[in-house]
Amino acid sequence: MERSYRSSNGVFLYALLLILTALLLGLEAVQRIRSGVLAWGAVLALLAVAWIGCALYFLYRWGRVHIVIRSDYLGMAGNGPERRVAWSDVTRVREFRGPAYQLSLRGLLPGPYLPHGLMRGETVLAIDMRASTRMLFRQALIDSYVAFRQETVRSVGRNVEVDLHGRWWHIDDPVTPPPPASAGDAGGAGVAGGEDNTNIEDDDEADERAARSQLLGGLRSSRAPGASASVGPTGRPRLARTERADGDGFDR
Repeated sequence: MERSYRSSNGVFLYALLLILTALLLGLEAVQRIRSGVLAWGAVLALLAVAWIGCALYFLYRWGRVHIVIRSDYLGMAGNGPERRVAWSDVTRVREFRGPAYQLSLRGLLPGPYLPHGLMRGETVLAIDMRASTRMLFRQALIDSYVAFRQETVRSVGRNVEVDLHGRWWHIDDPVTPPPPASAGDAGGAGVAGGEDNTNIEDDDEADERAARSQLLGGLRSSRAPGASASVGPTGRPRLARTERADGDGFDR
């Protein structure tokens, strides 16, 4: 099944605003020239031509984007050479949200700065591949970005690391390795040499608790004079209680 995505409507809106600004500058330039202010008229005319050039370049570069998602690859055309990425070559998918300037410094912001992105930040989907290459998809430049992101995550498969809350200040984090096999899958790898170390530690703790309780019980109870010491369950001698002639008890 094939799904297609095109440029966002915001691209055409910004291009329209640039053209309208250029028209206003051109009208103002004509009025200044008619009034005899040739210097200001020439400056405004140059600004109008510059704005029109920016609008045309913006439309040519980002207004012809066409993205195709199929079951075996992702294709992108319209803003340069056509590129295709097989899903089997994808190693990681991450989404970054952050200030436009910081994303641009780290090479994560395709396209120019936009007013709304400078105020509220930008969102970019990065697809890393095995050949140390990366494809970037900016939310402000792609129509139906949420559907595109969901389709991308569904197509990459379960073996690919997906992080939709990526940290733009940790862009160079290594790929997280797969989780280790569980104890049940390892066939009892936690038991070595025929002994269970966990059970041994539990038995030692139980003996320690029993020795403490017997020690406290021996201190609180009185025994016959000259009683011999006995051995506890851990092999340690129990304290015997004797009495002096004056009746004061002491422990030894």
